[in-house]
Amino acid sequence: MRKESMLKRIRQEFPKLKWEKHRYITSGWDHHVVVLDEKIIFRTPKRPDSDPSEELLNEIGLLHYLKDKVKINIPHYQYISATGTLAGYKMLDGKELDKKLFKRLKPVEKAAAVEQYARFITSLHSVPKSVVGRYNVRIENECRLQTELVRKVRKKIFPRMHAKHIGLIEQYLQDLTTSIGWIRSRTLVHNDLTGEHILWDGKRRQVNIIDFSDRCYGDPAADFAGIMEYGKEFVKKVYALYGCRKDEGLLHRAELYYKRISLYMMIDSLEGFPCTFKQGYEMFEERFGI
Repeated sequence: MRKESMLKRIRQEFPKLKWEKHRYITSGWDHHVVVLDEKIIFRTPKRPDSDPSEELLNEIGLLHYLKDKVKINIPHYQYISATGTLAGYKMLDGKELDKKLFKRLKPVEKAAAVEQYARFITSLHSVPKSVVGRYNVRIENECRLQTELVRKVRKKIFPRMHAKHIGLIEQYLQDLTTSIGWIRSRTLVHNDLTGEHILWDGKRRQVNIIDFSDRCYGDPAADFAGIMEYGKEFVKKVYALYGCRKDEGLLHRAELYYKRISLYMMIDSLEGFPCTFKQGYEMFEERFGI
């Protein structure tokens, strides 16, 4: 969808809404996004593989349910189109908590981030399975996902990979397959808690969370994976405060999932998503310690 088309739809659906400036975000996997006056964010689904109105409305419904359950700011949609394929919410305060910003935080700020993040995922992972069904949250099949990953890595990545790295990845994939077999519980997970979806409001020393597009009912370790970017010490502190069921392999799986992101990025680049193989390869080298 072109920017002009999306802006036209917003004007038609919400004629009372006025703005002076807009910014179109092209980097997302799942949605076309327009930011109005740096105050309101509108999203509409990109993916044609599911009913776009049902998908977005389910996300909105789940977020509405979570609003009073999680003690943290999450998107609250106030503008919803008649078809349910376009929706907007007031922009949450904060900057993306990437590795560079995290390193600049003071110890007291990092401690606040640990406490708030642990509290958030504890609340999220405590949501009853009945709610998961109510909002048609995808049930993750980790074994099937792993089988497909192995197939794509061997078919698409290995022909472009240095021979000495192929053995390393094969060993990694075996470890991941074994570890997935030890999953003992499943919960509602955000499933994409990386720095771009964790906002840090420095003025209020507050964490805000956005983009629940990849939500699923799956391995709770998934929500520990992205924060590996902040270092193992941060993750261990979050784990210590985490109030849901723990298993001895959870943090190991989280580390494996963290590394896995680089493989997915290389695959996604070859399947037309907005990233490059070079970006994925550089991430692979960093996360695998090459």
